[in-house]
Amino acid sequence: MEGCNDLISKKELTKIELRVGKITGIHDIGKQFLLRISVGLIDDEFELVADLKKGYTIQELIGQECLIITNVKPTTTNGYPDEAKILIAIHEGKPVLIQPQKHCVPGVKVKTN
Repeated sequence: MEGCNDLISKKELTKIELRVGKITGIHDIGKQFLLRISVGLIDDEFELVADLKKGYTIQELIGQECLIITNVKPTTTNGYPDEAKILIAIHEGKPVLIQPQKHCVPGVKVKTN
């Protein structure tokens, strides 16, 4: 496949924990946003740093459903917790959230088919 240098096996793909999340909080931290994303129960929240400012305002993001990878090793970015990764596309140089077509309860697993 053109453009794919590091192909992964189907077994490796199953290791990715992909879930529907709901953005419940945002802090403006300069060039980026610190997002709080609920995944299922209230105890299941992740904080992550995401570069979404070119495409969204805080008001546009609050309450939005999104897809996140939840089983990444937690790190810090610019001193802020970065506990998951959010899926985005880049369209005309701006980030676009990847979202379910229909409403999903936060925490629902996303699978390949």
